[in-house]
Amino acid sequence: MGEYVGDWAQGQHHQPEFDSVEGALGLLIRVAEKRTQQTWPRIRRELQRLVLVDLSGPAGQVSQTSKPTPAETQLFETLQVPAPIRVRAASSSSQPEAA
Repeated sequence: MGEYVGDWAQGQHHQPEFDSVEGALGLLIRVAEKRTQQTWPRIRRELQRLVLVDLSGPAGQVSQTSKPTPAETQLFETLQVPAPIRVRAASSSSQPEAA
């Protein structure tokens, strides 16, 4: 039997199809592991340290992410994805501050 060459040899490129979300996530995890040369548990553990906090006070409210650690920043750069923006939302208090 001959070797299957597929459509790639003819220059016909198709988007990969997945039977499930789990299949697509599995592929993304594998790509992350290959690009970073780290295991998925280690990547996940590092990125779970990044948190979103809601702060409120007399001047208003703000939602912001924690500052990425050097290890998190390196992961984002290696994976070629942007780091989360620091300030997600902000609103000022409608009451004037006392002087």
